[in-house]
This record gives sequence, C-alpha cells and structure tokens, in this order.
Amino acid sequence: MFLTNRIRWVPSSLIPRPSSLWYKSKRMSPRDRIQWVLLLAVLVSAVVAVQTVGHDTDQPGASGSQAAASPASAPNPSKVATRIIDQTNAFRQQEGLQTVALDEHLGQAAHYFAQYLAQTDTLTHTADGNPPSYRAKKYGYAHCVIAENIAYRGRPRGYSTSELADRFVAGWKNSPGHRKNMLDQDVLETGVAVARSPTSGRYYAVQMFGRPRSERIVFKITNQTASVLTYSIGGKTYALSPHHSRTHARGRPPAVELKLASAAGAPATTKILRPANGMGYVVQRDPAVGYSVKTKSKSV
Repeated sequence: MFLTNRIRWVPSSLIPRPSSLWYKSKRMSPRDRIQWVLLLAVLVSAVVAVQTVGHDTDQPGASGSQAAASPASAPNPSKVATRIIDQTNAFRQQEGLQTVALDEHLGQAAHYFAQYLAQTDTLTHTADGNPPSYRAKKYGYAHCVIAENIAYRGRPRGYSTSELADRFVAGWKNSPGHRKNMLDQDVLETGVAVARSPTSGRYYAVQMFGRPRSERIVFKITNQTASVLTYSIGGKTYALSPHHSRTHARGRPPAVELKLASAAGAPATTKILRPANGMGYVVQRDPAVGYSVKTKSKSV
C-alpha cells in the first residue's frame, strides 16, 4: 500500500495523465477507484506537510535586525538588573573586595540612560551628549568617583532573565576596561538598569559605580619649617611656604610624596604618606635628622 508516514517517491506509472483521468475513472472497477482515491489522498497530504514546515528562528533575517523574543520567554528587565548586581558583588568578594550597595540616584541615572540607548539603538558613553558624571549629578548623586559600564545583547530567539544577566556580566568580566570598573576598590555604590529596543529587539544594560562626595579623603599638610616644602600628589607637584597649611580633598585615597631635606651633608629623602580621611601631617625641623613628619588624626 502507499499509505506511509512520509512520501519520498511515487512511481510515475501510477500517476495518471490529467486528460485521461476522467475517462479512466468511468471505466474503473470499484476496487480500482478506491486505490485511486487513496493515492490522491496521500499526494495531497504530502503537499500540505511541505507548506507547514517551520523555519529556523535562529537564522538572522536578511536585514540583520534582531527579531523580538516571544512574550513567554522575554526577560524581566528589573530582575536582570538585580541579578547583575548580585553577580557583580559575588565577583568582588571573590577578588577580596567589599560589595557595593544599591543607590537610588545611581539607579535612576542608569535607568534613564538605558532607556535612551534602547530608544536610539546607540552604544557610547556620551550618546545623549553628556558624560556619566553629568547624568549622576543630574539625578542627585553627589560624587567624587564615577564609573560606568554599558553593553547590549540581542538574538532572534531571545533570552531568559538569568541568561541575559549572565551574558552581560560575563562580557564585562572578560573586557579589561569593564572588569577594572567592576573591581574598583574605591567605589562603594552602584545602580543598574536594562531596557529593550522596540526597533531592534536588543537589550541594553547600564551599570554605574560611584563613591559619594561624603566619602572624599580630606587631609591637611602643615609646613612648620623655615623652608619651602615640596610634595606631589598624583603626579602634580605642590610648593608649601614656611608656616603655612594646605588642605586637600581627593575622591580616591591618595599617595603623598614628600621631599624632605636631611641633616647637613646628607641627601634629601622622600617620604610616602597615605592619608585617611581627616588626617593631618605636620612637617617640622629636627636637628638630628633634618626634618620629621608628625601625624595628627582628625585634624581637618
């Protein structure tokens, strides 16, 4: 019999010519007519099967655009953001760093920029004409350190919530610049947002890191000698007149390099200071060694 699950080949001798079909059908025996009906039914079913074969949804379209994920499989942007924060903190702990806390203002700045990137399908840190520091300040975050990671992901079959978050985090961890931001030991807070482009279907993520202005390192240097004191911070050199003081504020814990004259006949020495917030340093004349540095806590 010809009734099979799949028709691969039909003998040509069994297919009647269209012009003779009606003539032969009138002269066929009842048994022959039943066989012809069954054969035609099988041929029709084969044609229908070809018309309903689906296409591979993982293949890109001709335009290269990303098709949208179905609503059932679409990730939840807020849950993606939460998972990004959790994984980032786990990564920081793994590297011996403290975790970063979620900040409302950084979150608002990240949300605005993620929406902007998604609406415009662009990916630069100044896509809206402003740097990350401007956006942080605009949304009420008074900062002394700001860092930002951005990225997009998209594919026709979409992502689950966990998969999308994992891909964002993995991409940043494997990029030296983004990894540096994730492991910045001086940042204390973060804000993350994810948005979907209505045009391309891509998902855009913005991860902001910050250190609030209230956590600046403020310290004072006082020169109680009769000579000009020379020192440098972050490659910039300062000269401090005798019996004067100067207060510095830095977003990151600085290294202060003091140039101190030694006792008569000895070469000058260099002393490295690593001030904490509120520290003070007093440089005094010491006949025995030339100059000495006295440390005062909470002097600012």
